[in-house]
Amino acid sequence: MRKIFILVLIFIFNSCLNHNKKKDNYFDLPKDTLYSEGNQIVFLAPSDKFFSTRLDSIEDYHEVDVDFKRYSKNIMLDIEKNKIQFVNTKYSTERYLGIINNNDTIFIDRYKDSLYYGTLFNFINKKFKIDKGVFTDIDFWNNFELPKSDFNYPPIETKKIILNRKEYWVTSSMSGNKRKDTLCRYKDYWLKRKYNIISKKIEEGNRERNRLIVFVKNDENKWNGEKAIEEFKSIVINDSSIIVWDKIVVGMLKEELVKLIEFEEYHSEEKIITMYTQDFESKFLIKEDRVVQIEVNRRCK
Repeated sequence: MRKIFILVLIFIFNSCLNHNKKKDNYFDLPKDTLYSEGNQIVFLAPSDKFFSTRLDSIEDYHEVDVDFKRYSKNIMLDIEKNKIQFVNTKYSTERYLGIINNNDTIFIDRYKDSLYYGTLFNFINKKFKIDKGVFTDIDFWNNFELPKSDFNYPPIETKKIILNRKEYWVTSSMSGNKRKDTLCRYKDYWLKRKYNIISKKIEEGNRERNRLIVFVKNDENKWNGEKAIEEFKSIVINDSSIIVWDKIVVGMLKEELVKLIEFEEYHSEEKIITMYTQDFESKFLIKEDRVVQIEVNRRCK
């Protein structure tokens, strides 16, 4: 009985070794593995060698190959043309995929899974998706919509708000030489001006003050609020009169906000959502599932 038990243990031990060995061999594929991370769309096609040895003799595969290359190229050109900078596109013929998503890495053998042609959608804070097969560029845009906002641009046009006297009451104050603020790659912008902005559309008793701070260029017009060249530094918004990035506004639903920023790096809590982009940190205060305050600050390095 004891001999049988020992033999069973040896069998289990050897099985585990063999299993781990296969797993190690599977992961040891750096030369033929594509690692996908971040906001990325990858068009997957077979290598020339695999196509010639396995697919060349199959009917209609030449047409499939030509169509896939044409449509994927059109989509990549569309993304470049529309300057969707937060999306990286690749055309890959590697056999293995290493998908880095939500702090986890998943490996896929495409040929084993018959994934000869397909498209990988891998975005931050969203589960990755792979669509098998070939589809036209028109079908792609009809079924997959990318957000058009680039959150690395300033959230507002400062002059448009400041100079629009018909819609806002504006007061301003200037502070002196602010060399520390020039660490945001604006070495010619030495002064700092703060604007208090109140919407004329909001009833007298319900007015809330919004605050805008800008960098002011150190030139002959620096003390003139009308003519000075200004660059966005920060804004705090407490009402629906000012829209940031042409889409986000106080009063919108939390779920609408999340849908707009889903491709960005963000952290969500019950009462606040914080979004991090290359140049800005944005905070959205939430109350009863609605945005009640927006604060955007330039990230100084």
